[in-house]
Amino acid sequence: MKIHPTVSIYLDLVRFVAAVFVVFTHLRHEKFSGNLLNYGSTGNEAVMVFFVLSGFVVAYAVDTKDNTLRDFLLSRLARLYSVALPALFLTVLIDQTGRLIDASVYDYEYYRADWPVIRFVANLFFSTEFWFVSIRPFSNGPFWSLGYEFWYYMIFGVAVFLKGRTRIILITIMCLILGPKILLLLPVWLLGVGMYHLTRERQVPKALGWFLFIMSFVAILAYFELGVKATLDKLTEAIIGKTLFDHLLWSKFFASSYLIAFAFAANLIGFYAIADSFTRFFNRLEKPIRYLASFTFTTYLMHFPLMLLLVALIPSARESYLSLTFLFILMTIAIYITGIFTEHKKHVARNLLTKLFDRYNILSGDKAINSTDLATASSLGSKGNNS
Repeated sequence: MKIHPTVSIYLDLVRFVAAVFVVFTHLRHEKFSGNLLNYGSTGNEAVMVFFVLSGFVVAYAVDTKDNTLRDFLLSRLARLYSVALPALFLTVLIDQTGRLIDASVYDYEYYRADWPVIRFVANLFFSTEFWFVSIRPFSNGPFWSLGYEFWYYMIFGVAVFLKGRTRIILITIMCLILGPKILLLLPVWLLGVGMYHLTRERQVPKALGWFLFIMSFVAILAYFELGVKATLDKLTEAIIGKTLFDHLLWSKFFASSYLIAFAFAANLIGFYAIADSFTRFFNRLEKPIRYLASFTFTTYLMHFPLMLLLVALIPSARESYLSLTFLFILMTIAIYITGIFTEHKKHVARNLLTKLFDRYNILSGDKAINSTDLATASSLGSKGNNS
């Protein structure tokens, strides 16, 4: 099934806006803007939107084009490594440059530089978030989500393309290796898979669509205005204990993460039903939305080390709105240039990976999945959504 063109544009818009929310969540930190910016954090919620979108898009890709394990792996690895690999190298270079300019900027709890080879290799292979470990790649905190998302790809790929005992054994082994942190947020990603299949198979009435679309925004606004996240976090900590809560790190907000994920899912179902009402509006904005969205991954992975470097160069950014604006503009230009040579060159990464697969005869005899196999994987998504 081909996604409705208007829905596709809307998903790109949501993806770009989510990346902007992550950037501004970090920009508000005292390290970057002093006391100039005073608004709440939306970073974790934006990442949950990314997870739902990721599950949705991957399910669509498997249903329409990536119908062999080889194609699936090539697409996923090209998407990740086209940006993640350059981002790792650039993070090291940017951090070392920034430390030479002003080492005090990097003297804080979120910068980690010990055991550099281990940090680099662990992040290169997305093995940073197993169990209660979290291996930050120097200053680049946003990398944590790749240590989740990569393994969601792998679990889904095994569920779709393998069969019988092999599928069960591999998924069990992966779950045992990954541990509770990553698995706690797997239902959020699987919700995106479920949303794809739900919207593919049926569409809600238009009146209900408008209700879900509008009420999802009302629910999200109430979530922030009423401090729902803080309440849920306190309740979670009280139930599981402070020690386990703290050890869950990025996953300790799982209760509020589920809530935001379901709110966005309702928004998506609603928009699917009313997409025709927005066709003219989104057709006019398609080109700029598509272009901005094409820098989303680069924006997400590069903004944090770039902001640290720029604060080292422009310390007055923490004291002046004008200097802070200048910092933001320079960061945007740097992300744009980086994205041109990374995210916009995904096909180059795909070609290199294809040659590597061909050279070592990786999955050369892979067979396409059929509708029965995909239905089996869809049931995995349904079970995950109900957990």
